[in-house]
Amino acid sequence: METRKTLIAMGAMLIATTTLAAEDGASAARTAVEKLSGGCPVAETVDADGAPVLLWQHRFENGAHDLAMARTQQGALGEIHRVTFGGSDEPACHYRGLAIARGGDWGWHLAWALAEPETGQPALRYARMDGEAWVSSPTRRFGDDSAHAPHLRVDGEQVTLSWREAQDDTESGHSAVSVDGGRSWD
Repeated sequence: METRKTLIAMGAMLIATTTLAAEDGASAARTAVEKLSGGCPVAETVDADGAPVLLWQHRFENGAHDLAMARTQQGALGEIHRVTFGGSDEPACHYRGLAIARGGDWGWHLAWALAEPETGQPALRYARMDGEAWVSSPTRRFGDDSAHAPHLRVDGEQVTLSWREAQDDTESGHSAVSVDGGRSWD
């Protein structure tokens, strides 16, 4: 009986150690991305297997600062996939908020708020990113030029995008809903 209790205790310790190692690995990957992003916002979700998926501003080889995403694999950052193109060469945070959510078995819902949109133009952007071919849908625009703090909530095919806007020293909440997985919006 003592041997069985010892084996059960050892098994529990192994599970706990494995769980902590996975959490430490995910934490290490997030720390690496936070360094890569230069202190700019980082958004995180999980894939179907529970592995973290990160979205951040990345400096690419051509010097452009654009959005990138990657899965973490065994605590290390996996292949980096470019999300946006044509970003600035200036080393600054070009986004005032990011959001990412899993889109069923096909890919990802992504939202980002530009830090310096054109005056009078919507700051908030939304796109769907295919998780196999790594191509995105055309970008949709939401809100006004003060839109920030995007948040995505997914329930089956219903996607809710919410955000904040600032007008005359007051903040207000806004949202848009898609009932077809982000293909069209109310």
